[in-house]
Amino acid sequence: MHDWKEISRVDTGRACLSRALWPYDKYPDAPQLMAGSTVCILDAEGPGVVTCFHVSDFCFLDDVLLTGGPREPDAAARLRIRIYYDGCGTPEIDMPLYAFLGDPTGHAEYFTTVYFAKVKVARNLRLPIPFRRRLRMELTNPTDTDLCGYLDVQWKTLEGLPEGTGYLRVQYRESEFTCPEDVPVISELPGPGTLKAHWLSLGTDLPQAKEGEYVCEGNQEYYVDGETQPSLEYLGTEDAYGHSWGLGGVGSTDFYSALTEASRPRENWTQITMLRCRTEDAIGFTRSLRLLLDYTQEYFARSSRNPLHKEGVFARRVRTSFRIASRSCAYWYAPPETF
Repeated sequence: MHDWKEISRVDTGRACLSRALWPYDKYPDAPQLMAGSTVCILDAEGPGVVTCFHVSDFCFLDDVLLTGGPREPDAAARLRIRIYYDGCGTPEIDMPLYAFLGDPTGHAEYFTTVYFAKVKVARNLRLPIPFRRRLRMELTNPTDTDLCGYLDVQWKTLEGLPEGTGYLRVQYRESEFTCPEDVPVISELPGPGTLKAHWLSLGTDLPQAKEGEYVCEGNQEYYVDGETQPSLEYLGTEDAYGHSWGLGGVGSTDFYSALTEASRPRENWTQITMLRCRTEDAIGFTRSLRLLLDYTQEYFARSSRNPLHKEGVFARRVRTSFRIASRSCAYWYAPPETF
């Protein structure tokens, strides 16, 4: 897991820390995430690289100062992170904060992976964010609720970016589809690039999905550079995220993949969220990378052509059609000159 040569390498790059949102001790002028506000949490000159992004849980400011202000239950989950590279006026990354940190609903169980972690009162991201000239990170509270919390961004200065270094990019999607008839596109990334992490969150009111069944199926098909047959085809969503025979238990992780949520957030609704980090198994592509989710030949699909689905346990399974609400995010690195 660790390279002794990298651990013992002498690195004199200057380590820096940007902290924000906590006016209650040494820095009383620190801004807070008031309703409708935007706060700059990092504005750094390059070349450099962000190495750790640490974010506390957010609570209602009313809990601290007894302001009597609004208390929207989902306010923290609606916070947005924006990241601007090299002075560009348009953010390259613009998405919900918790989703960026690998917890799209805000209700994941505690988990630890190589790039993402959720602990008792905080979330941590360790996917590096390199930049050449400048990096600006902003946090926006689009809600009517004043929030209280804090965060810090650790980064280091560099003499220059090593050859082959890419910039972090993300693709965040929300959609709905009919299962098993539809074959939705989960991600469609422009090249060149290398996929380093991804998560998928699926929600449904199908009664049979209560323990994750039905939704955990579906072949995950990766099409590289416009190919007509996928280079990688996982025979089940649970397998694409490191599990087998279903989902295997909430919080289950092997440091590279994790089942982060298997919940019933409301009556008759099942929510499943899975995360995978890629190191040696990263997926490189030159022109494009497409991920499709195909349920059409599963045991519950009326369109199934598999004769074994008419026998044994499979013959007793309900064949049905149902809606799935999907959220997904892909994290990949692309050459800076492609921006």
